[in-house]
Amino acid sequence: MLIGSTYVVLGGAVGLGLAAARRLLDLGAELVLVDRAAIPDDLPDRRATLVRADPADAGAAERIIARLLADHPRISGIITTGELGRAADPVFGLVRGLVPALLREVSASGVADVIVLGAAPHEEPSTLVSGARATAAWAAAARACTAQLRAELGPRGIRTVHLAAGHWRSGIAAEAAPLPRASFDPEDLAQLVSFLLQQPADVAIDELALVPTAHAWD
Repeated sequence: MLIGSTYVVLGGAVGLGLAAARRLLDLGAELVLVDRAAIPDDLPDRRATLVRADPADAGAAERIIARLLADHPRISGIITTGELGRAADPVFGLVRGLVPALLREVSASGVADVIVLGAAPHEEPSTLVSGARATAAWAAAARACTAQLRAELGPRGIRTVHLAAGHWRSGIAAEAAPLPRASFDPEDLAQLVSFLLQQPADVAIDELALVPTAHAWD
C-alpha cells in the first residue's frame, strides 16, 4: 500500500498517466496530476489534484516547479508518460527541478522514485509506421535521459527506472487498428508502476520492458 505517499504524474489526466493515477489512488496514495487536460470527474474526490499546465512546455516549467515545491515539500515519486516524448528536455528538466522534494522524502522514508513510461497509442494503419518511428525515437531518448538521471540521483537515494513498452490500446480507432493483439491495456502498465513503487528501499530496478505476448519483438 502507498498510504501517506504523494506522487506527481506528468501527463496524468489522460492515457497511460491516468491509468497509473487510478492504480495509485486504489493503493491509498495522494496525487498531483500535471496536465493541460482536465481530469475526469471521479478523481477530485479521490485524493487527486490538478496543476493545469503543459508539462512539456519549457516556458511553464519554473512556474510548475515553484508551485509543486510550495504545496508539496515532500514528493514520494514522479511518473512521466510516453505521450510527452516529443518534449523530453522540458520534462526531464521539470523532474530535476523537483529533486529537493524527492530528497526530503529520501530523508524521511529512505527512498523516492522517478519512473519514465515509454509507450505510444495503437494507431490507424496509415500512421502506424510513422508512429513506430516516433515511438522508437522517444524510447531511445527516454532511455538515455533516464540513465543520466539514474547516475545523478541513485547515489542520493532516488531510484530511477525506464519502463519500456510498445503500443497500447487507447480506444481510439480500435476497430481499424491492425494486429489488435499486439498491444496492451493501460492497466497492464499501471500494475507494473505500482509494483516498482512498492519495492523495498534497498531494491532498485533499472529497466523493465512490457511486451504483448503476440508482439514478435526481437
